[in-house]
Amino acid sequence: MATQREHSHPGPRKRSVLVMRPGEHRADNVWKTEALRDLKLRCITFPKSAKDDGGRDPRVVQLLRASGFQGAERVVKIKIDWGLITALVERWRPETHAFHLPFGEVGITLQDVQVLMGLPIDGLPLTGPTAHSKTEWVQMCDDYLGFR
Repeated sequence: MATQREHSHPGPRKRSVLVMRPGEHRADNVWKTEALRDLKLRCITFPKSAKDDGGRDPRVVQLLRASGFQGAERVVKIKIDWGLITALVERWRPETHAFHLPFGEVGITLQDVQVLMGLPIDGLPLTGPTAHSKTEWVQMCDDYLGFR
């Protein structure tokens, strides 16, 4: 007969799916029944004036609405569930870009982002290198979005 520990083991059935070296992932402590080390989370907040349309540049609001990205205006109003974030961090496997849950592997899809944030996902993607200077990013915002 299986013990309670075997029924609720937090790891995958086959450890071969985990390619990180032991001790590199937060969940290793759970599997060894050791105390979890502190998880450092940070939240980027916006000034109160940025949370309402009165604090936003009208050009930004107009462009968001014209492009169908008005859902982005609601992003700063999301209530943060720190317990859920911590649980998901413990289950995240960076080498597979997925969460390893007791019932299997789960990834985040573009459709998930669309549903949660109300952002459209049709059209061609905008891709390119991300290593730019601040001046280059400002210029790209001006070129693609119409504001600095």
